Amino acid sequence: MPTYDVSSIGFYVCDILGRPVTRIPDGGRADYIQEIRMTVAGTAGATAADCAILGLKTLAVTTVGEDEMGDFMVAKLTRFGVDCAMVARDGSVQTSATILPVRPNGERPALHVPGTAATFRIPEGRLDAALDARIVHVGGTGLLKSFDGAPTVEALRRAKELGRITTFDLIQATPETFELVRPCLPYIDYFVPSIEEASEMAGTTDPAEVARFFKGLGVKNAILTMGGEGLRLARGGRGFPLARPCHRGGRYHGLRRQLHRRRDRGPRPRLGPARLLPLRLGGGGAGRDGARLRRKARLVRGHDRGHEHLAPAGELRTDG
Repeated sequence: MPTYDVSSIGFYVCDILGRPVTRIPDGGRADYIQEIRMTVAGTAGATAADCAILGLKTLAVTTVGEDEMGDFMVAKLTRFGVDCAMVARDGSVQTSATILPVRPNGERPALHVPGTAATFRIPEGRLDAALDARIVHVGGTGLLKSFDGAPTVEALRRAKELGRITTFDLIQATPETFELVRPCLPYIDYFVPSIEEASEMAGTTDPAEVARFFKGLGVKNAILTMGGEGLRLARGGRGFPLARPCHRGGRYHGLRRQLHRRRDRGPRPRLGPARLLPLRLGGGGAGRDGARLRRKARLVRGHDRGHEHLAPAGELRTDG
């Protein structure tokens, strides 16, 4: 029996957000804004934080710097309940960090330092320890210079050999990124890119064709986030209720807690919010100290007690 519910491996970044930002001041002048915050973010980091906040026993597998931002990341993750035993410290580079001047309309242009994201690797002899969870999530392919390619393929291959459920997300996909992703696909149970990322790799913008493209290359379940239109799932034509958007940009808090509970009864299981596995794929971090997610968790528990007004909205489109 694995020790953890979720192991979140890969891209962890310290996001520094300011809002609202309408311009960069001239010269050395200053503008006043409403808020500046630091968050644990990244396609693996935000996933780990959110999973822990919603009650899943979570292991973080990454590298941060021996600097103040690295201290912040470890302290914040620990506060959320994430086990940081496999968070390495690297003094040769700074912690991966991004400055995000958030525009009034929610757009978030980024100024990014790769830092430790580029040096992260699972230490030799520690792969099985990193995979000691029922669900193994790999996030950040495309920014993990030392881990991308063969090390990622080996981690996913070994995860399947151990009987784990695997989920996978990337960031800022390009046609070149596809060369890193393609050998991983046969070992991925749930591939969850945005439609923009997936289209870039598949060479088509039609969601049905994109999903079929990735399933044809070995992905068990292709789940595309479609902005405000919801999700599109390719899984043998079967439908699932729609998860609600987690914030601007159309990303979602997660896949189903179905992954965690391994329940799949009947042709159309009704999987309400209480079964969400909180994978903040590409999300903006566990902002406001996780208060929003804790409120969501309370609502989720209410739904389990039969509060129909919390039922998920809509149906998930599917492709066979």
